[in-house]
Amino acid sequence: PYQCTFCVDGFKKKHDWVRHEKSVHLSLESWICSVGSGVLDLAGSEVLRCDFCDYSPLTESHFSTHEFDVCADRPLSERSFRRKDHLIQHFRKFHHCTTVPALRVEACRVVTNDVQSRCGFCQLVLPTWAARADHLAEHFKNGRRMTDWSGDWGLDPLYQAMLRDAVLP
Repeated sequence: PYQCTFCVDGFKKKHDWVRHEKSVHLSLESWICSVGSGVLDLAGSEVLRCDFCDYSPLTESHFSTHEFDVCADRPLSERSFRRKDHLIQHFRKFHHCTTVPALRVEACRVVTNDVQSRCGFCQLVLPTWAARADHLAEHFKNGRRMTDWSGDWGLDPLYQAMLRDAVLP
């Protein structure tokens, strides 16, 4: 009953439809190199090894060899990645990390939900991506199809530019 609003794919479950739109057409998840934004505090710490390269003993001077501070000073656009594996590649290539701890990577994850859009069935303006999914799901449950859709998606220019492989119905 659920149809992608950006392509011709159909889905039996709401979860699969929502995941498809976010992973294929409009990624609202980004990964930001933000390790250098915090100060390394080793006072009273029992951390003996660097969790990025297993170097021991962990000191301020060793941590600075990873040059996370360089990234922290760069504009957000130059240290943001659309995919987790691209952030991991960045850690390895630019910060000389031989290991990339999962908790450090997860701390770099940012999810955006405040994306305003418009319903092409009833023209209602929706304030968040979650509200959009819930609202459109009700239309689909009530038998609406993308052939009933009119107009565009009502996305602001930033998100409109981020769309991939999207065609208006």
